[in-house]
Amino acid sequence: MSLRRFLHSYYLANCALLLLYPLMRLTFLRPTHTQAPSPLPFQLNTGSEAQILGTISVILLFKLIKAATLEEFLGQAFFLLRLSFSLLLYLFSGVALGWFVVAQLLVWMLARRPLYAGPNTFKNVLTMADFEQVVLEGRGAFVVVFYAPWHDSCYATMPIWAEMSVKYSTPLLQFLLVNVETAPLIAKKCVVDTTGMTRQLPSLLLYEDGIEVARFPPVNAQGSRPQVVKYRFKEIADYLGLERRWLATKTNS
Repeated sequence: MSLRRFLHSYYLANCALLLLYPLMRLTFLRPTHTQAPSPLPFQLNTGSEAQILGTISVILLFKLIKAATLEEFLGQAFFLLRLSFSLLLYLFSGVALGWFVVAQLLVWMLARRPLYAGPNTFKNVLTMADFEQVVLEGRGAFVVVFYAPWHDSCYATMPIWAEMSVKYSTPLLQFLLVNVETAPLIAKKCVVDTTGMTRQLPSLLLYEDGIEVARFPPVNAQGSRPQVVKYRFKEIADYLGLERRWLATKTNS
């Protein structure tokens, strides 16, 4: 997948925001509880500063290893770095922290997080009539991805579904998108929880000839899903049987 998507204003603004820390670190007062003078820039061997930066570096390394997509890692990295830099600036100067908070608010208001819009074969389902005509009355298999633009997991995993759609789409195996904000009735009909505390977004529902045959994450009779759900391309493709269905529909289409 192309990395040009990371040139979006959201990523550039957050990188610029993080660069404010070393600038403010040089401009404002140093911590009062420093150890011996450091030959390194920014006094990285200062007690509390070194502990915070060292801890956050280890955490980010683990986040990078575990992340399913670069979007997921960057979203987590931006949050953790903003939090740690705010704490460090608090140790240096209340004025520095105040300016950093103002800068964060400006970035939050002006540079909204983008949903992945790279190569894909998605078709958007906008109305209940479309859903009934295309999915419930249609012939073949449909993978319906329910998402919300504001949801962290939807933002982080959309590249997975896009890659899946490019790899497995055939005339008889199609990938559809349902935005639960603009099409809440479809989500309600398919029993997909869209509340603010939902743990069912994103949800992938697989239909064959109008009948739901599988969904990920799986939901039990009480409507709850497993406590831990890992979004990984291969595991989800295997769970939905996409390779087998792709071969069958590719041959028969």
